[in-house]
Amino acid sequence: IPAAGATYKNLDAQTDIAKIAEYCQQMIDANVDALIIFGGDPAANVDIVKSADEAGIPVFMAALDVAEEGRQYVKACVGPDQEQMCYDIGKYILDENGADAGLKVVQISGVPFLDDYIQREAGFKRAMDEGNYELLEPDYAYSSRTDAKSFMENHIQAEGDSIDIVMGFDDDLTMGAVAAIEEAGLTDKIKVYSLTGQNDAIQAVADGKMELTVMNRADNIAKELCVAMAEWFTNGSTEYYHYTELTYINKDNVQDYIGKGEF
Repeated sequence: IPAAGATYKNLDAQTDIAKIAEYCQQMIDANVDALIIFGGDPAANVDIVKSADEAGIPVFMAALDVAEEGRQYVKACVGPDQEQMCYDIGKYILDENGADAGLKVVQISGVPFLDDYIQREAGFKRAMDEGNYELLEPDYAYSSRTDAKSFMENHIQAEGDSIDIVMGFDDDLTMGAVAAIEEAGLTDKIKVYSLTGQNDAIQAVADGKMELTVMNRADNIAKELCVAMAEWFTNGSTEYYHYTELTYINKDNVQDYIGKGEF
């Protein structure tokens, strides 16, 4: 924490843009010493970070960046390089399966307006553009594993065993797709890749139901936020981007991570 005796208050807006704005304004009105924002719409957050800056409150973004025009009002953005992470997953897929294999790829994504999903999809598409793959448009399950399963069931019904790859942009949603694939008896046919590093996804890798998950731990983000804040309050400056560590979990190392996911 930036200073001895500092207190911490957390308000959960549950990805609701209006609530994020409301809760941030509450903290600005309370004249807090620092404000951390996780989530929301990158463009909508511009007004929030500008208001905080005008009130003399340093702002730190957790996992998700603000839109470019708001970065002048933010001290640091802490989290994984979302686009690079999914570009690397895409390159892993191309390397594992052959860049010219002509495979069909289903995408199961989350919330279309959240910056992390936007960046993840962009990075993955950039990698896929380097191969000869058929990339289907993303399905947006928001926070519903049930909806993710339904999307996958619809794909299986419509396209049958012509599906080769599933890319899930969050383990919780990806596991819905895994369930649909397993029920359809296509586990040996469809390869699944994902990210987050949840325990059930790690177990799915161990069980041969998924090829890869990338662990992106919130506690790493929290620790690095403390580093960024300490640097700012001590020196008056810090690097804008503090990228956090990722762990790639596949069949070769999965036994080292079973039960060690974040949740």
